[in-house]
Amino acid sequence: MTEAPYEIIEHDGGWAYTIGGVISQRYPTREAAMINAEQAAGDQQARQRAHQGSEPAGGPRHSEEPSST
Repeated sequence: MTEAPYEIIEHDGGWAYTIGGVISQRYPTREAAMINAEQAAGDQQARQRAHQGSEPAGGPRHSEEPSST
């Protein structure tokens, strides 16, 4: 099993999660914080996969047309 990329913490009289050192909003229950943390972690992983697949191996490639002056 892989380690969760988030942590559930007590925060401001309720519960929150942290991802990458950023604290979420406050949730009334630990369960609500965990459900939202799992959703946010999944969204973050999907964005990372999409970003990694958007550039060819070796970095972005650019083609530039010579300018005519």
